[in-house]
Amino acid sequence: MKLLLISVLFCLCSCETNRIIYYRYGGITITRIDSVAKSLFYYGSYNKNHLGNINPNIEVTYSGFNNGMDMFIVFHKNGTVEVIPNGIGDVEQTEKKDTVFYVSNHENHALDSILKSYLSSNLGYIRVSDALNIEDKFKREYHSRVQVIYSK
Repeated sequence: MKLLLISVLFCLCSCETNRIIYYRYGGITITRIDSVAKSLFYYGSYNKNHLGNINPNIEVTYSGFNNGMDMFIVFHKNGTVEVIPNGIGDVEQTEKKDTVFYVSNHENHALDSILKSYLSSNLGYIRVSDALNIEDKFKREYHSRVQVIYSK
């Protein structure tokens, strides 16, 4: 029993390392930095050492039982990037006046038709999740042209 408790504590401590993911499409990069139950998104290419006092454009928190992050990132031809929450996770746009990288909330009944129109268009899109296997599966199934780079 003690060994099991020690193993669980070790896993909890070791899982707290930050992970950086870059999403690139059409010359635009979105940087995602994950920590425990939180993901921060920045418009541009950054690493942990260069963030300094830069505030994230979008912050997603997902804590508690049966919670996570599920949303779509859509790269528009005009250079703007839209985040569409898919019902899981608390997605907050930290800079409310940002019109380049922004959150678009939609009612569930409208969300399906909006996403279908984006998927059938020529836009760069990717499903973003705290479970990276879901991201990868979506990218392969829908032939997303967004380049995803996983870094530590």
